[in-house]
Amino acid sequence: MENIPVFIINGFLDAGKTSFIESTITKDNFFQKGRTLYIALEEGEEEISSITLERYNVDKITFSSQKEFSLENLKEAVEDYDPSRIVIEMNFMFDMTKIEFPNYFQIAQIITLIDGVTFPIYFQNMRQKFVDVIKTSDIVCFTKLKSRESLDFFQASLRLVNSTCMYCLIDEDGNYLMDAFRKVLPYSLDDKIINIKDEDFGTFYIDTFDSRDDYLNKVVSFNGWVVITKGLKDDEFIIGRKVISCCSNDMQFYGFVARNKHGIDLKHDSWANIVAKITVEFNEEYNEDEIVLIVDSIKVIDEIKDPILDLTKGGY
Repeated sequence: MENIPVFIINGFLDAGKTSFIESTITKDNFFQKGRTLYIALEEGEEEISSITLERYNVDKITFSSQKEFSLENLKEAVEDYDPSRIVIEMNFMFDMTKIEFPNYFQIAQIITLIDGVTFPIYFQNMRQKFVDVIKTSDIVCFTKLKSRESLDFFQASLRLVNSTCMYCLIDEDGNYLMDAFRKVLPYSLDDKIINIKDEDFGTFYIDTFDSRDDYLNKVVSFNGWVVITKGLKDDEFIIGRKVISCCSNDMQFYGFVARNKHGIDLKHDSWANIVAKITVEFNEEYNEDEIVLIVDSIKVIDEIKDPILDLTKGGY
């Protein structure tokens, strides 16, 4: 069987998933080329009318539980409706790791819709669930918000959870309004030496990947934890911070490869203040460009006051 493109729309109940799906299927003109199988895994307050489904060549089926949403039932649905594409309105509470799709399901895009008004409360109380969903998303859309100021608190933590997806605001008709996050830097890129405060390392790390060209050949200074591992050259080390973006169980190390030509003997698991030029080199092992810091000066320091950067407490 030929591959079938599958679009997964995820999010909490009442986040606007059904409205988003209806807006999409009535605007993209796909109905002129083939049929859409719309699989609903929960019933919200709004439903797409039968008239709309018929007009736009959409067949709708509903699975009421994760057990019912089985590999066998999915195969049977494809045989019954022979769709050209599939749109799944996912139940946010389903465990995605336990869902099995037919091998001809080609996941084209995962879009997560989040009610921007209730998000701060739910994120504080169900943080791990949100993190698990956002990690696999290609697009994260915040709904019911007319401005993005209330999202500033979560910018760094969400961007570290998934730095490659698109975060945006959309209206109730599925129209794009703006990027969900503002480009606000707590330091100036025009400074001769860009001094990164300890609490701003998360913002700095993310922005070097989002706007790499803005940092090329800039000189930066920051405090970091030194890691020396196998595979590094004699004059190389990794410097960065341990970061909590979700909870203590989700703590990760984010750092940069640095090259030190000054002969300073650094120890693994030590702390240092570094002044370095930001360059980009091709990493053959990972087949991609990566940032490499060329050390201008380095000084061994005592462990900083807050060695673990906890983004759950806020900050960009």
